[in-house]
Amino acid sequence: MKHKNLAAEHSATCRRILDAATRLYRMMGHRKTSVADIARECSMSPANVYRFFSSKQAMNDAVADRLFAEVITLATEASVTPRTPAERLRATLAAIEKCHADRFLNEKHLHELVVISIREDWLVSRSFTERIESIVADIVSEGIARHQFQSGDSIILGRCLLVTTAVFCNPRLIATTGGFHRPNLEQIMDFAIGALRGDSIIHFTGDQLHASREPVRAGSTSPVR
Repeated sequence: MKHKNLAAEHSATCRRILDAATRLYRMMGHRKTSVADIARECSMSPANVYRFFSSKQAMNDAVADRLFAEVITLATEASVTPRTPAERLRATLAAIEKCHADRFLNEKHLHELVVISIREDWLVSRSFTERIESIVADIVSEGIARHQFQSGDSIILGRCLLVTTAVFCNPRLIATTGGFHRPNLEQIMDFAIGALRGDSIIHFTGDQLHASREPVRAGSTSPVR
């Protein structure tokens, strides 16, 4: 019982430190926030903070992991709704885009931390990418099993979908989503889901991508069938 109480106390203190770090990062950014600032916010000494986090980088990792977890939670909730695979893909990608966009607009410093973690390839960002890929691949796999999507490697197809929507769903690119002639996420998803269904002239087989062009009749914009 004593061991359980100590573990619970340790966990609670970690959360308190992370709560303080997140607040300060939100206000000042992680670069300008020192361990001493976080310790002061928690009414403890810097040495005591280091008992729970071995370095400032470890704290950065933990805060970034929290932010990624928020996106994963929303994406997971959208992915398990009782709808068709195509509708679930739309909902999942829309949830990811909204979370990143809201953070970019309203919490610039936290968004910056997420972007840096991806650019510098922190372990937490790699884990996040793998989790999102898994969520999307599971939906694609179900679509294939239901014969609503064409056959193929669900992991590769899912990654292709994420690359196609990256300008909306990758935090590093979210600031570039403006543009007078750029299609919106819904239009991109129309295109991507059409490809998954086999409506597109682009065919995916196994772990390779084969782009094929079917002949077009003179004076027509439709491929010959």
